[in-house]
Amino acid sequence: MQNRQNEAGFTLIGMLIAVGIVAILAMIAVPKFTSAIASANTAKIQSDLSTLNTAIAVYEIDNGKAPDNITDLADYLQSTDIKPPKGDCYVEGKTVKLEATTYTIDTANSQALCNGKAIGAFYKEKKTASNDGGDGHRGKGLAGRGCQTNVSAGWV
Repeated sequence: MQNRQNEAGFTLIGMLIAVGIVAILAMIAVPKFTSAIASANTAKIQSDLSTLNTAIAVYEIDNGKAPDNITDLADYLQSTDIKPPKGDCYVEGKTVKLEATTYTIDTANSQALCNGKAIGAFYKEKKTASNDGGDGHRGKGLAGRGCQTNVSAGWV
């Protein structure tokens, strides 16, 4: 028999620890990556709708009416082959799977739509500080920060 006591190598426990660390890092990174994709898709939709709305406004000035479809804007855009991205995006603060394959025009309101929604519907919910009373001082108000308050005198 051969003596293997002097051979260097990785132990099973060392490999398990390394795999565990990689798994923990993956659990942290994957949701961030997914969120980044939804944010990028939302930004693209906002940009496309803004561009289309500008082209619609110029079209209306030139023609006296709103365009019926995107192809009517050929003279006002580099390409009328503008398509929404595929995947998730933020609609009214919530992650939504985008189902639209083209942008449309709401002729009644003279604006471009994606998934039947206007540009104002595409945003990520902003995180707000809780319990700050709206003044940024975490519920203490100005008086709790060492400031004097005299409302009747008109100074704070």
